[in-house]
Amino acid sequence: MNNLLLDLRYAVRMLRKRPGFTAAAVMVLALGIGANTAIFSLVNAFLLKPLPIRQPAQLLGLYSRDTKKPDSYRAFSYPNYVDLREQNTVFSSVMAHNLAMVGLTEGERTRRVFADIVSANYFDTFGVPLFRGRAFTSAEESPGKEPPVAILSYSYWKKSGAGDVLGQTARINGKRFTIVGIAREGFSGTMALVSPELYLPLGMHEAVVNDFDGRARPLSARDNPVLILVGRLRPGVTQANADRQLAVLAEGMAQAYPAENKDQTVIVRPLSRLSVSDNPQNDNGLFLTASLLLAASGVVLLIACVNVANMMLARASSRRKEIAIRLALGGGRMNIVRQLFTEGLVLAILGGAGALVTTYWSTAMLVRSLSALAPLDLVYVAGPDLRDRKSTRLNSSHLGIS
Repeated sequence: MNNLLLDLRYAVRMLRKRPGFTAAAVMVLALGIGANTAIFSLVNAFLLKPLPIRQPAQLLGLYSRDTKKPDSYRAFSYPNYVDLREQNTVFSSVMAHNLAMVGLTEGERTRRVFADIVSANYFDTFGVPLFRGRAFTSAEESPGKEPPVAILSYSYWKKSGAGDVLGQTARINGKRFTIVGIAREGFSGTMALVSPELYLPLGMHEAVVNDFDGRARPLSARDNPVLILVGRLRPGVTQANADRQLAVLAEGMAQAYPAENKDQTVIVRPLSRLSVSDNPQNDNGLFLTASLLLAASGVVLLIACVNVANMMLARASSRRKEIAIRLALGGGRMNIVRQLFTEGLVLAILGGAGALVTTYWSTAMLVRSLSALAPLDLVYVAGPDLRDRKSTRLNSSHLGIS
C-alpha cells in the first residue's frame, strides 16, 4: 500500500506537469464514456428495466382474431368487453382503454395532446395506486354518461409547479373537466417511457372522439370495436388456460351475437414494451434498434480509447530519457511498469468522473431531442439509473389549469 500511495502521488505530479495532455485525455474519455452511458441508459429504460407496475409478467393483452384470416385482428366493442370481463374466470381484472387526440387549452393557446380513455379499473389492473386523488368510478365508465372528470399524468402535473390541482378544472375540447386525480410518478401504463398527458373515463369516449373526429357511433354499440383490452392473470393460471377459456367464451358470443362476432375468437399474448395496438406485437424491432445504438456507442467508446492510447504512446516516447535514467539508478522494470499503469489508472478515474457530468448533459440533450419528436409525453429519468425515484419530462409547455 505504501508503494501504491507513492505511485499515486508521483502520477498526480506528472499529470499536473502536463496539464494540456491531462485535460485532452480526460475530455476524450469523458465524452466517450458519457455518450456510451447515455445510450445505454435509454436502452435500459426501453427494454431492460421492468415497467413500474405490479407483477408485469401477469399482464396479458387480449386480441380478437378472425378464425378464417388468422393474421387479421380487430379491437373490442364495449359490450364485448363487459361480457369478457364478467364471464371469465382466468383474469382477476380486465381493463379497456383507447388513445385519442384531444385539444387542450393552455391560456390563450390550444394544443393537440394524447389522452387515454380508460375503464374504471384501469389503474387497479396495473396495481398502481394514484399519487393523489381518486380513480374513475363505474358510473363514470358507462357509455354516454359524459362525466367531465380527468386524471393528470404525474409529469404533466409537475409542469404546473406541483400545486394542489385537485378540484380545479382544465379545458379539453372546449369543455371544462374537473381534475379528480394525479397518476403516480413514472407510471406510463403498458408503454415504456411514453404516456398520455391525460386520462379520461370511458363515459367520455363518444363526446371526445366525436368532437375531434366527427364520428357519431356510440360506444355502447356491439359493432363498434374501438377498445384495447389488457387482463391480469389470476395466480397459478397459465396463458394456455386463458386461451382455452376465452376461445369458449368467444364461441358463445358468436352464437349469441352472430352479426357482430361471426368468425371471431379471442387469444391472449404477452404485452410488448409499446402496447398500443389491437394486434399482438413483439419487441424485435426495439431489440434491433437497441443493438444498433449500442454498437454505434461502443464504436465511439473504442475510438475514444484508441485516441487516449495513442496520446499515451506519444507521451511515453517523450519520456524515454526519464525511464532510462530511472533504470540506470536501479529502478526495477516492474516498478516502472506499475508506475505507468498507475498514471493510466488516475487518468481513467478522472475520465470517469468527467463522464458523470457528460452523461447527465448528454442524456438531458437526448431527452430534449426525443421530446420534440415523440407524440406522447416522455417519462424518463434524465441521467444514470442511480435510483428509481425521479421521473422527468423536459418540455417547456405549461399546464392549462384554471
